[in-house]
Amino acid sequence: MTQKILILIPARFKSSRFPGKPLYPLLGKTLVDWVYDHFAHFAEDYFKILGEKIEAKTFVVTDDERIEMHLRLQQRNVLRVDDDVPSGTERIAIAYDRFLKTENADLILNVQGDEPLLMASDVVDLIQKHLSSQTEMGTLARPMDGMGEEFYDPNKVKVVFSQVNHQALYFSRAPIPYLRDKNSENILDFKWYHHIGVYSFKPDALEKLSHMPLSKLENLEKLEQLRALEAGMKIVVGITHKALQGVDHLHDIKAVEDLLKN
Repeated sequence: MTQKILILIPARFKSSRFPGKPLYPLLGKTLVDWVYDHFAHFAEDYFKILGEKIEAKTFVVTDDERIEMHLRLQQRNVLRVDDDVPSGTERIAIAYDRFLKTENADLILNVQGDEPLLMASDVVDLIQKHLSSQTEMGTLARPMDGMGEEFYDPNKVKVVFSQVNHQALYFSRAPIPYLRDKNSENILDFKWYHHIGVYSFKPDALEKLSHMPLSKLENLEKLEQLRALEAGMKIVVGITHKALQGVDHLHDIKAVEDLLKN
């Protein structure tokens, strides 16, 4: 049975930390082009990796004419959503409802437009787990050092999930789970995980989440996935072992370009 996936990439021009970020050139190609091209042949890549048949379509979802025109000139799929919304999740929910509902997708993948190192192979575990489960949402994580500097960095979101069913228990900017006994032998058998902001949704779950009000935990931590957990939604966690580098600021460009070269 062939399953259908829609890959939606939200891209805003007016980023407060890096205006014009999607159109910034990296090694002669814009940031949004890198992300789009990594997923444009997702179905083929997925089949090569797993030998399973899926159909996939990739779209950038933007609120800006400059990004829209650039992508159309490059003959890349783009959807325009000008609505004033607080996050990429709401933007892709509107795009799906307005333009893509007739696609009858089994899964919608929300890929951040500032992750040019993310590849189709990095989300295969997530897609496989989500398609084979009854969970409404899915997301991505990678192992991290529970004793390292990034573990205590509030900009690096941590996730704790069940080792039985891989469902998320909590997300936090705080170092969780906290290692009380630093010399405990338990640390040899435990892995900490850095949350990566890639989400998959069953279509009904995307619509449900986009219409929920801001939750208390979400407001405290400024993490929208906590809205879903507070509402009782289940989130399955897929794993990648790649140390990804997103583009949040202009000074991230050099490091990302060096990684792209390699």
